[in-house]
Amino acid sequence: MPPLRRSTRSRVPNKRYNDNPFEDLDILSSASEIERVAQGILSDSDEDDEFALEKANQNEGIEEEEISFDEGLSDGSGIATPADEDNISSTDEPPNEADGDASRKTARDRVKAKLAARKLKQDKFESHIRGVQDPIHGSIHGARLEHVLSIFGPDTKDIGHFARCRDQWLGDTVLPSRTNPQGTRGFHSDFSHDGKNRTKASAEWHWYYGQGGRERLMGKQKSHSLSADEAIQFVPRPTNSTQTFLMGPYGNQKLCKLPYLSIFPLDDAWEHADHTDSDRTDSLKNKRKRRKRRRRRSREGWLLNVGTGVRCMDWVPKQKGETQFLTLSTLQPKNSQLQTPFKQAPAFTPSNGFCSSIQIWSFSVSTAPDQPPKLDANLRPQLSLVICSEWGDPRYLKWCPMPRDFPSEATRDDIPLGLLASIWTDGYARVLDISIPKSESTTTKYIQYTEPAFSIKPPHTICTSLCWLSTTNLAIGHANGFLALYSLVASPSLTLYLPLHETYINVLASAYPLAPHLLASSCMSGYFRLTDLRSPATSTVLAQRMRMPPSQIAFSSSTMCFIAVDEGEMVKAYPLRRFFAPVYVGRMPATPIAVDTGTFHSCVVMGCADGSTLVTNPLRKISHPKVPLGSIT
Repeated sequence: MPPLRRSTRSRVPNKRYNDNPFEDLDILSSASEIERVAQGILSDSDEDDEFALEKANQNEGIEEEEISFDEGLSDGSGIATPADEDNISSTDEPPNEADGDASRKTARDRVKAKLAARKLKQDKFESHIRGVQDPIHGSIHGARLEHVLSIFGPDTKDIGHFARCRDQWLGDTVLPSRTNPQGTRGFHSDFSHDGKNRTKASAEWHWYYGQGGRERLMGKQKSHSLSADEAIQFVPRPTNSTQTFLMGPYGNQKLCKLPYLSIFPLDDAWEHADHTDSDRTDSLKNKRKRRKRRRRRSREGWLLNVGTGVRCMDWVPKQKGETQFLTLSTLQPKNSQLQTPFKQAPAFTPSNGFCSSIQIWSFSVSTAPDQPPKLDANLRPQLSLVICSEWGDPRYLKWCPMPRDFPSEATRDDIPLGLLASIWTDGYARVLDISIPKSESTTTKYIQYTEPAFSIKPPHTICTSLCWLSTTNLAIGHANGFLALYSLVASPSLTLYLPLHETYINVLASAYPLAPHLLASSCMSGYFRLTDLRSPATSTVLAQRMRMPPSQIAFSSSTMCFIAVDEGEMVKAYPLRRFFAPVYVGRMPATPIAVDTGTFHSCVVMGCADGSTLVTNPLRKISHPKVPLGSIT
């Protein structure tokens, strides 16, 4: 092996000049300004940890540069530092090459060790640019604890709420299951409304029951009853009043007919199939199989023929007793002469008033000892009330979700349902105080409302969306991108009006009941925003911009996330703490038209334009990122 080629030039420093122009500037001295600043940073303990960590990292970078500047010299370097000049021998004899190589190797190893230690330290405390720790860059790379802390935060209240929801519903893969002997799974009331929280929420209705709020609203609201013949003009009449469809088990479907405003139980089609099988054979073995199949195939549900397509619907919340109510509004038939054509863009232009209606259906509930209440399949739903008006079609319906617990309502002559907020095609936002007269008859009642309890329409624009923030505060979005907050106490008044978006606000959703001051909104320009109404000018965050904004948003209190669907038909959960980094929880088979979450379980239900329905439990994916997605369509 040939010997290594080495340079014969002696390694001597350059000659030092007598006049040093930088000598009086205190550069690279022991008491330099850099060291004094670094000492001040390290000694300061009153600042926040986030900024102290950032300054410490800057200080470590400075030390790294000094180390590489002092010890990382190359073999042919001709630049000397003050430290090198002190170590230069007075003789011109070059140092031993073996000693030089060993010292340089030791210095390089020491520098590499220090850099590796600093790299590990920085990885351990890596933070996102928004100030929230990113679990991807954690020291243990996606550990469950760091993932939970990054999603829900270090607050013990939030961690405790997540732990209770996880222990209760994590075992439900897709649909809510039956409660096991340990008391987990199944249906359970929302943990955010247990004990003191529910009492506090009910106390918010004191302005309505104890301070004359109901009397003031009912004094402004005007309504009168109608007969069935007088209400014909308000109820849409389709061209084909009877719907014909096929239903039943595969290979043995039944031709079913459903008249207008009638009910069809789902189990009737399967009973027909069972009777058809019994005619074919009468053996005892087949009869036993048929009984088992009948018990297994029992379907507790109904089909409702409401006439035309459903525009929006909402359950009446927090209803006690043996009856639950469903509110829905329908589209006008294509051949209807009631609605007037729009002269301009219908999304930004109010329409003229025409007759329309809102249907309220009642469902009976059966209760059993030690069992949660459920819909009684033996009693058919009924059309209890039809709300008639001349304000155009209702585009959006939303009941006040805050719980009520007042025994004085039992002595009334009617059944109070609560406050119903709505958006109409004439551009107005209205609030109605709805109640159903008590009667033993099952006939449908018709009531026409001529004046609402509360109505508002800003100038030069129309109302497009709304949501309840509390029993007294209502948030309304407009076509010009502005957000307005109204208070219903005393006289309805405007409390806040600010430009939230640049264009048409598509949907609003509040993080009730955990954080009702947090408001999620989307606009037609593709922006999805989370705003803190306590300081809306500064406390706001944007999610990733989409070509098509989410048309449906729902808040899931069990996961502390907003559930929305992007333009790729992907279901994503937007955590309150990490709104800018959503979690993928499912995929839709078609374009979504409805999204809703439950208050007695952690599942999410989404309706598609092709008629299919997707159900999933996002709590599993949010708790454990590596868990496979589970859904049913």
